[in-house]
Amino acid sequence: MKALSDFGKGLDTLSSELQAVPSFIYLLVMLLILTCVIMYTLVIPRLHISSGNKRLWRRGCIWTLIIVYMMCVFAITVFSRTNTELYKINLIPLNGFRDYDHINRELIRDGANLLLFLPLGIFFGWQHENKRLYLHSLGFSFGFSLAVELLQLGGRFGTFDVDDLIFNTFGGLFGAFIIWLWRKAFEKKKGYLIAVRVGMVLLLILAVGVGGVFGTYHYLRTRGAEKLQNNVSTVAMSMESRDSGGIKRNADSDLIYHNGKAYRFNDEMITILCMGIDQRSEKVEQILGISGESGQADTIFLVTLNPIRNKIRVIAVSRDTMTQIPVFDARGNYLGKEKNHLGLAYAFGDGKKESCQYMVDAVSQLFYGIPINGYAAFHMSSIAEINDAVGGVTVTVPEDLTSVDSLLKKGETVTLKGNSAFYFAKWRNTVLHDSNTLRMNRQKIYLEEFFKQAVRAVQKDYTIPTTLYQELTDQMVTDLSLDKAVYLATEALNMSFTSNDLISLKGEAAVGNVYDEYLVDDDALYELILDTFYIQQSEEE
Repeated sequence: MKALSDFGKGLDTLSSELQAVPSFIYLLVMLLILTCVIMYTLVIPRLHISSGNKRLWRRGCIWTLIIVYMMCVFAITVFSRTNTELYKINLIPLNGFRDYDHINRELIRDGANLLLFLPLGIFFGWQHENKRLYLHSLGFSFGFSLAVELLQLGGRFGTFDVDDLIFNTFGGLFGAFIIWLWRKAFEKKKGYLIAVRVGMVLLLILAVGVGGVFGTYHYLRTRGAEKLQNNVSTVAMSMESRDSGGIKRNADSDLIYHNGKAYRFNDEMITILCMGIDQRSEKVEQILGISGESGQADTIFLVTLNPIRNKIRVIAVSRDTMTQIPVFDARGNYLGKEKNHLGLAYAFGDGKKESCQYMVDAVSQLFYGIPINGYAAFHMSSIAEINDAVGGVTVTVPEDLTSVDSLLKKGETVTLKGNSAFYFAKWRNTVLHDSNTLRMNRQKIYLEEFFKQAVRAVQKDYTIPTTLYQELTDQMVTDLSLDKAVYLATEALNMSFTSNDLISLKGEAAVGNVYDEYLVDDDALYELILDTFYIQQSEEE
């Protein structure tokens, strides 16, 4: 299982490195490859020149492919690395295999190096015509690999590693061997050679298929990353400096000053608003012609992914939080904004995207206009299905809930299944004052244990997220398309998440005229925003 996990991380790393290469380079490469293929297969055979000249033209096309491929390797090496004073040199062959805890990672890395030079060996062998194929392939592959390693060393882009030289060179030699075997297989019509042909054709089809799958994955991941840079909130950022502490202010207007420190917004943050919707019907549905009756956001979580700190943080926001929300009359006419319960912002929409947008804007405004990059609203009844999909979640019950489920006794450790999970996360005693805070505490307990169980379950079955996404379509509203979901999943799997990363907004519960109210501590909120969404700047910056 660890090998599968390491393999998945290896694919993520490769995709991330490819993502660093500018898109125009991919376009240019595709045009050059297409031009060479057309020249080789359609144009050159029709030229009225001698066969010797045609052979030279074909070799020229292949050498163009070789040069293009070499340029791609250099581009990946340069664009996917950060110039740094901290670099490494490894001159001990197979040194990484001595660390048994990371042997899978070394196998994947060295296998990737071999595969990286395999096409180069194939192209080189394709144009080669004399008997010293392996010797020339050895020299060419080693020479180019050495050039790449020296570039990384001289430019401080990465590690000068003798293992890279070994496996790159072996990959080039293996590519040359494939070409030799291909030529031999088609020289004579012998039985074993026909079997070799069939085997090589099947391997070629498999390679194309694997490449297509990875290409699709990489495309979805890259597109998802681009789309998630968009801010779906319509609220402008309004964070301002409070107490500069006597620090000399920079002319940079993007800096925020507080307690003698300067902060800059982390524009690499990804923030997703997750909502549990309470409605009378089983599906998240649109109620036409009725304003304020599309259900309400019963559970509100702001999920943040911080690539710089490599951390996930979940901020729980009470549905009873008093803040500015849009208000409409029964006919849907906009009446303006008023201070009301945050969860009611959903009710004034259509029960679909409009309701989600109202929630996004209300939460963003509460957080001083912090950008929100996406949203997902689930019907609360889907908790049971999600819970059971990962095999159930084990928790210690913090309060007595036997009035709704006999299994949920205070202090008991139980594995929640089906409706038990639903009641644990959803139920609250509306007779009690501030009962929503008690429920939010249970939800935090549940989320922490769910995350641990979900990681274990997905490691056993990687299809769980996709299956759930398809099965819950009728019970959710989201702008997280497949490409966004792929990117989020791959990023989240490589980030840390602990109980300290589950945070509730600080404030005070109050008794309203009709319903409970929650008054957020504005100073604590300001500090939380700085700690989560901003990066403290040094004096040099």
